[in-house]
Amino acid sequence: MRGWHDGSTLAAAALMVLMWGSSPVATKIGLGSYQPGQWTLLRFLVTSAVMAGIAATIHLRPPRREDILPMIGLGMIGISINQLCFSFAMQHVDAGTATFLVATVPVMTALLARFILQDRLTRAGWMGIALTVAGTAVLVLGQGRTIGFTLGALALLLGALSEALYYIFQKPLLLKYSSSEVSAWTLIASTLPLLIFLPALPAQALAATPLHTGMALYAGLGAGVIGYLCMSVTNARMPASASAVLMALLPPVALVFSWWWLGTVPPALSIAGGLVSLAGVLLVTLRGHASPPHDARALIPPD
Repeated sequence: MRGWHDGSTLAAAALMVLMWGSSPVATKIGLGSYQPGQWTLLRFLVTSAVMAGIAATIHLRPPRREDILPMIGLGMIGISINQLCFSFAMQHVDAGTATFLVATVPVMTALLARFILQDRLTRAGWMGIALTVAGTAVLVLGQGRTIGFTLGALALLLGALSEALYYIFQKPLLLKYSSSEVSAWTLIASTLPLLIFLPALPAQALAATPLHTGMALYAGLGAGVIGYLCMSVTNARMPASASAVLMALLPPVALVFSWWWLGTVPPALSIAGGLVSLAGVLLVTLRGHASPPHDARALIPPD
């Protein structure tokens, strides 16, 4: 087995960070021609089509009949809602700030696991949560009090909560399927609820600039397919601590792409708050858990 420090693993990690870090900026650009719902649908039509082809090629097991609705529900809660919130928020929030807010997902997951799965948090974990809350508050206050930004920030936090719920409620399915199978099928299933935005998509696509449509292809293939495949490699070969550090690199990468492609940088106070929040996330991820993950069978109802 290859070590996590070999060239191919490090290349996969770097590519994943670049794809996921640049995706918020691509969304910001693409929303110049598309409404949030249609943008999200277009992205996921691209991602789902490619992922379905990959699933067929590598012979991923299809979900059992009794698991189809849970897969669709999980995809809707954890992916469809998450991405709709993200696309809506990107109308009002810069890409760098958005990535700092999205990075709160591990903290929300830890809190949900504490009360749903009875996972125990260490003192360092609670300190990390406090840091994250304080940093997020400073980040939001640093942007001023415009209604648009406030709504965007709330949408991002709601999206982060929906993603955290995804990680909690996928546990019963992970007893039956591999993580690749759960990720692939829930991602494909998440496209189904988004089809309500299909009627208006052709008109927006015809009126869109090539750059804006190209950004949808970039985000769909880059973050949705390449990022996912690279994540599978890094998760299989890297320790959890290294993966946590990789996630912490996403906001700085988004800041660089936002400056490079759009010429925008968040206020210094917001960056400072984001860094404090990120420190809290790392503390929760690396030092926050006193017990191993709770047995997922606790979430499976008896027959």
